[in-house]
Amino acid sequence: MLACDERSPVAGGEKEEPNEPPIKITTEDTDEGCKVRVLNGAPVIRRIEVVLKEPFYHFNSLVGKYGFYIKPVHKIYKTINGVRRVYAYYGKYWLKRKGNKVVYAGSQKPRVIPDNVMSKLQSFTIIFEEEDVIMDCWVYEKLKKYFEGLHVEKTF
Repeated sequence: MLACDERSPVAGGEKEEPNEPPIKITTEDTDEGCKVRVLNGAPVIRRIEVVLKEPFYHFNSLVGKYGFYIKPVHKIYKTINGVRRVYAYYGKYWLKRKGNKVVYAGSQKPRVIPDNVMSKLQSFTIIFEEEDVIMDCWVYEKLKKYFEGLHVEKTF
């Protein structure tokens, strides 16, 4: 069983309030294969994380009646060649409420959720490598205003 974000409405905790408008990341924006590294971008992502999660909180308020929720963020910690990486998966995993428990329901949209409800919501991944972050180019394009003044390099 996966625990959900402790401030998610699914967990019964208080929802974080963003101090900026939610970032619209949609299916039209994806650009497969292109990645960028933002040097010293990790503090920026930590500062705006509540804004990144807001569309998933909103989505959960719409689909909660079906008994399923998207976990706003799930983090995996790995050490590769002595370098610690944190993989932050935004909106990738589904949870299902069973009684007073929340259990993992997979990474595919449950059949009971109508396609039109999901039409524009898009999951994405941000990799933290020490104080740098690595993300798909299309995600960077949505967030670049937050990285103003930081060095950005393309990786493949």
